[in-house]
Amino acid sequence: MGTGVCPVPAPVLHRLEPHAHVHRFACGQRVQPAGPTGDHLHYVRRGRVRAVLHGPGGQDKILAILDQGALIGDGGILHWSGPSVSYYAAELTETWSWPRSFILDLLRVDSELAMYVMASLSRKVQVLVAQIHALTFADAGERVVRTFINLARLYGEPTGDGTVRIGLRLTQADVGEMANASRVTVNKVFQCLKSEDLMSKRAGYFIVHDMNRLSRCTAAGVLPAVRRLPRRRLPELRRS
Repeated sequence: MGTGVCPVPAPVLHRLEPHAHVHRFACGQRVQPAGPTGDHLHYVRRGRVRAVLHGPGGQDKILAILDQGALIGDGGILHWSGPSVSYYAAELTETWSWPRSFILDLLRVDSELAMYVMASLSRKVQVLVAQIHALTFADAGERVVRTFINLARLYGEPTGDGTVRIGLRLTQADVGEMANASRVTVNKVFQCLKSEDLMSKRAGYFIVHDMNRLSRCTAAGVLPAVRRLPRRRLPELRRS
């Protein structure tokens, strides 16, 4: 399984490297926008970055975990209106950055770079649509299971014994933020999956024992403990 990041073509990276500004961030440090206006495109050269949406009252939601090769700020290349998402290093991370104006000039003449940026944006749209679908139609337990499945598909690393290790060190609170569920709910779901021999955790990594069974259990709703978790209702829209 891949990492969920479309690799930048080597010739493109070779052309961009001489113009790159190099940044290094410690784990937990905010990946600050570069330049006087902050409208730079970042490329994750090493490490991983959490994309976080800050809500009122200190509520946060992890939108995605960006792996090596991911872009930060590509959503504002064609239309810059200021940053809407905050980014934090999930581990020791190095990024390269370029001014938006520089990238725009290259996009007009470099089809390989344009295709890479489009692929990056398409991946993020797919992730966001999946999150919207889960928030709209799934209860908390189902959202947690789907989050585990999506993480395994994006960051899965075959272990050689038929299982798949999610290649990110994640806490149950991290999974809860991504699934819009509490840590207690994540723990209940994980313990249920563990009792069904569908998942485990070793050395800080979640392990999926059988992706096919895990996917079927979500679709069929065969986990009683998951089905009993309360459904979170979204506020209804008022018609004018």
